[in-house]
Amino acid sequence: MPSVDTEPARPSLRKAIAQLPLPPVPAITSSTWRTHSSFHSAQSWAFEAPEGEGILDYERLEHVGDALLGAEIALMIDEQYPRVVTGVRSLVKACLVENITLAQISQRLGLPEQILCSYGQRASIRANPGVQACVFEAFLASLHAEQGAAAMRTFIRAIYSPLLPATVEALRPLFVSVPSTNGAVNYVGQLMEWSMKKGCPGRSVQFNQSQRNGNLPHNPAWVVECTVADAASGIGGQTFVGTGTTIAKAKNEAAEKACSALAIAA
Repeated sequence: MPSVDTEPARPSLRKAIAQLPLPPVPAITSSTWRTHSSFHSAQSWAFEAPEGEGILDYERLEHVGDALLGAEIALMIDEQYPRVVTGVRSLVKACLVENITLAQISQRLGLPEQILCSYGQRASIRANPGVQACVFEAFLASLHAEQGAAAMRTFIRAIYSPLLPATVEALRPLFVSVPSTNGAVNYVGQLMEWSMKKGCPGRSVQFNQSQRNGNLPHNPAWVVECTVADAASGIGGQTFVGTGTTIAKAKNEAAEKACSALAIAA
């Protein structure tokens, strides 16, 4: 899928995760889901492990858990938001399964402190967001293996049911509620749709943190930068600047300039 900017949803997700009513964490017999490769000294093979070689760390489980979680989130989006277009669905899913989100969920569930790893690296490994995200996905795979698909689905949905609407509503203004500089055209929405068009990899859109210029509170001037990239067109990261009396207007003006440069029809 094309590169997407998940930053707009992160504050809402962070707040929702912090307030999440946690479901009971199912008991898992196997400890493989929480075993880092450093615990048994990492081993690697060119193609596959020798016959009879046991799986000692969470990497295989993390791979399976990633797929299981992604499929369940896609189903939840389809069930609860059937009218949302495909490109937006991809963005919602990306927000919900990116490492930042998974690490925060893992922390709330108390998984990092259970990680088995090299004693000398314990503090850094357990504090690593990438590792925290991996053990959450590995836990889901172990839950699926030991207690079945229904138990795993129940656990995932108990966590994500409050997070899905928070993400959708955080992203909605990017597409349908951004005031336009000319009162009619939502250039931000057009630009985001362009970036997520099916069959067009290598496209990305990112808006920077808004800056406020001027000292008059009754007439502030906001400045927003919009950086776009399109590998197919050889655009490696072109930046457009918009200004306005509100953040939304400044963002839409920057998007309008980007749309014009990219020949995206209004």
